[in-house]
Amino acid sequence: EKTYESVNIKKLKTFFSTLQILKEVLGHSYKVFEEQRTEFTDSVIVTEWQYYNDSKAWLCKLMCKRKSLGWFHIYNIFFTVSCFFAEKHLKQ
Repeated sequence: EKTYESVNIKKLKTFFSTLQILKEVLGHSYKVFEEQRTEFTDSVIVTEWQYYNDSKAWLCKLMCKRKSLGWFHIYNIFFTVSCFFAEKHLKQ
């Protein structure tokens, strides 16, 4: 059985280049991830995978035009979605 830890994948520059790798890493969570990813990409949100040294992990940046909206963070068998909203938008 393959296991991946977000901290140990720095050496794999093409780690998230295929959805098959994500299926292996996420296991049963992949279905939910794919639904969420599809919903984002069907809208105006663009996704971009990148390794971030400060968090020592691969993250998928969610962007609208050139503005960062949040991130997918992949872990072994689960993922998180973090979204950020400016205070001026919270009042709307």
